[in-house]
Amino acid sequence: MIGLSKFKSNKGYIFTFEAIVAVMVVLLIFYVGYFAITHNILTFHEKKRDIEAFEKSNLIANKIFKDHEFPSDSYVPDYLRFVDRVRERYYTSRDTIPGTFDPFSFSDVYKYSVSYNLTIYSNVNITSVASYRIYNLNNIYIKEKNLLVPVKTWKYNNSNMIFENVSIGEILYLDTEKPSQLMYINISAQRPTDVTLSVNGVPFNMSINTTPKISEFGKVWEIYEPNEIKILNISHNAPITLNVVYSAPSTIYVLKLKPTNISCIIPLKN
Repeated sequence: MIGLSKFKSNKGYIFTFEAIVAVMVVLLIFYVGYFAITHNILTFHEKKRDIEAFEKSNLIANKIFKDHEFPSDSYVPDYLRFVDRVRERYYTSRDTIPGTFDPFSFSDVYKYSVSYNLTIYSNVNITSVASYRIYNLNNIYIKEKNLLVPVKTWKYNNSNMIFENVSIGEILYLDTEKPSQLMYINISAQRPTDVTLSVNGVPFNMSINTTPKISEFGKVWEIYEPNEIKILNISHNAPITLNVVYSAPSTIYVLKLKPTNISCIIPLKN
């Protein structure tokens, strides 16, 4: 017969060592299971909170991008009418142009950060360029989009000739007031290069150099409508220069859009 170790309590109860061990094992299993279940529940809730925080930050980022579509109402009225004509003719019937970001839009972004790296030229916005605070946080959500940004918003008063430098990927819109009409457009580059352009949707292939060359854009140029010039390809990575000459002095409106990486930075928390 196997001998059993016995313990006697002060009240005379007798416990075997094996029984005590068994009880301890049961308690150990219970606590291990309890803590494992508790850990799993806490982990599940933490993951759920992380997912909710991510989804919330994503929705906020999408709203910020949406609220900052071009154009905002931060421009003088006559320039805004020009931009509206551009939007209606080349993009959409909406009030804004999808896939754009307007640095002059002043929606409620003071809690967040929007960052980009470009230089903007403007003489037609009624307020200064918005300043965005950059957060230095470890727990952040960053959403980046490549959007068209207005890098030049300008109007030339009482002018009949302008020079515009345009690089690959950029889009230039031009309009003038009556009765001034387009006379010609010279095109040149800093070095010999081949360039592919789209003028009001019609492609043009040209070989150009430092000597200004009269283009054939006038064939598809609308007299009193906003006109669009897209730079589709340049054999050398250098801007081309357009010299646009009109028949009489007037107000000439210019809008240049450039594809730019825009980062929206949001604290990742509920």
